[in-house]
Amino acid sequence: MRYLIIKTSAFGDVVQTFPVLHYLKAISPKAEIDWVVEKKIAPLVRAHPDVNRVIEINAKEWKKNLWSAATWKEAVSFIGDLRQDKYDAVFDLQSNIKSASLTLFTKTYAKVGFGWKTAAERLNCCFIAYRSNPPKGQNIRRDYLYVVQNFFRDFSSSPCENVVLGLTEQENEIVQQYTNKLPSCVWMVCPGSNWPNKQLPKEKLKTFLESSVKAFNPFYLFLCGTADEKKIAQEFHEHFPNSLVCDRLSLPVIQHLMAKMELVISMDSLPLHLAATTSTATFSIFGPSVSFKYRPLGEQHFSFQGSCPYGRTFEKRCPILRTCSTGSCIRDVNPETIFTTFSQWWNQVQNKKKLVVL
Repeated sequence: MRYLIIKTSAFGDVVQTFPVLHYLKAISPKAEIDWVVEKKIAPLVRAHPDVNRVIEINAKEWKKNLWSAATWKEAVSFIGDLRQDKYDAVFDLQSNIKSASLTLFTKTYAKVGFGWKTAAERLNCCFIAYRSNPPKGQNIRRDYLYVVQNFFRDFSSSPCENVVLGLTEQENEIVQQYTNKLPSCVWMVCPGSNWPNKQLPKEKLKTFLESSVKAFNPFYLFLCGTADEKKIAQEFHEHFPNSLVCDRLSLPVIQHLMAKMELVISMDSLPLHLAATTSTATFSIFGPSVSFKYRPLGEQHFSFQGSCPYGRTFEKRCPILRTCSTGSCIRDVNPETIFTTFSQWWNQVQNKKKLVVL
């Protein structure tokens, strides 16, 4: 069997789709699964052991240079790669107009995707033969999996997020170097987010971390990927002597380090969803997106949900997430309230561990 997944972006959304790979391999162990994804995300997908071939699309760059001869040459080459194989099924899990145009060019027996009620852009449905509308109120990972399972009329499996991404020799050495520096009881802290309105202000995050030091005395490993995040991480490192900063690591390296952590603390961003692919516990802080919809599945994952002071309600994300001038749902939360919520949950986790040992 040959399957193609079309999920081009973004980083976190791609990781949330990984349970589909596990399911397809479970029902067809010898299946070959290809994946269409944006060029900058390709290394992450390529590191997944269940992906046979990654077909890179550079759509964002093409859009910037639409009338360039090089753009059209690259696009034609991409279509050739896309049509290289015939697939038993193509799963369009992006569900927008862009992905519909990709689905149009594929050679397949079945084009599968979201239905009219749940597609990101309804026009996409015109190019989908097998449409599904996942039930309301469930986690996004279950939504993606539902579309695929409904095609097979098989709902016997629950989402499985765990996976071990592949490492190069150089990446493995980097993991070992960090591992040798770290003590026990390490908490990875991921302060950044692609959208400012998803990010807890650094002073409030610092207050939360100070309370955690007093109560649990962890060693902090601060993760940063951008210049702004590095600045925050360095500032935190100077404030918390029992800490270390890791900067500009590949996603497979980060995932392997996460697997060695006792806890990962994150916003609603890529690091949270990457941590979910390991067995490590996570605590996440949500504001303009619904924690129940996006936080990782399982009892080892817990989240704090900020509230909108303007009374807005939504099923997934706030419609003005990118434009809200105040971001009050996350910027105005009390860090002591976050810590109280966290400490109650974390104490329960620790008590369960003690019972298991006994």
